Amino acid sequence: MAELVDALVSGTSVRKDVQVRVLFWVQAKKIVARVVELVDTPL
Repeated sequence: MAELVDALVSGTSVRKDVQVRVLFWVQAKKIVARVVELVDTPL
C-alpha cells in the first residue's frame, strides 16, 4: 500500500509503470495474433 501511495505522489513512476504495461500488452497481442494465424493456416 505504501508503494502505491509513493507512486501516486511521485507521478512519474505511475506514468512509467502504465507505459511499460501498455507496451507489454501490445507485444502480447501481436504474439497472440501471430499464433492464431499459424493455427488457422492449413498444413
